Amino acid sequence: GENIVVWGHPKADHYRDMEAKKTMVPQEWTQRIRGRKTILWTPHHLIDLNATGTGTWQIWGDHILQLAMEHKELFFIIRPHPMMVGALVNNGVYTQSQMDRLMEKISKAENILWDSSSSYLPAFYAADAIITDGTTFSFEFLYTKKPILLTPRNMESFYQYEDMLESYYIVNRRDDIANFMNMIGKREDPLKEKRLAMYDKTFFIPTDCTVGE
Repeated sequence: GENIVVWGHPKADHYRDMEAKKTMVPQEWTQRIRGRKTILWTPHHLIDLNATGTGTWQIWGDHILQLAMEHKELFFIIRPHPMMVGALVNNGVYTQSQMDRLMEKISKAENILWDSSSSYLPAFYAADAIITDGTTFSFEFLYTKKPILLTPRNMESFYQYEDMLESYYIVNRRDDIANFMNMIGKREDPLKEKRLAMYDKTFFIPTDCTVGE
């Protein structure tokens, strides 16, 4: 209607001046990151491949984790859905003892941080890119304007999925994940213009005030 203006979600205000937001990253994180390019990974908990969920751990999880441990020149923040660890055990992907050993392996990895803090915003501020499946983060991270690698499953009806396929990096095979990590390490981003065009098409964000204002 002519009397309606779509102004944007107040969450957009979290992503104003992303460089300044780097100061809000916990100091213990920055000491571990040591200036390395940082990739945030946010796997979902709906991992059952016989159901309609969007989680892709059973497809790509072990491979992404192995690549993360090999790419010491990068830093990785893993922030799974809070229910994902339970889902991996309850769905028989790992036994509890296997899950415990996996968590111990991650805790000992010098370039991996398991983020279970109360807010996801510090991870968004620290990250130079994200790997995600069909979570709300696959859309919200667009606010940061940073590269997004999508591991899609059952996302055909997801909001603006067709635009994502054109503007995001997409995992179709194993090499796509390694190529994305190498790209971030080299500070390359060939889809940047398309992603920013999707940003401009999707969000209307005022320049002289906050969305909240």
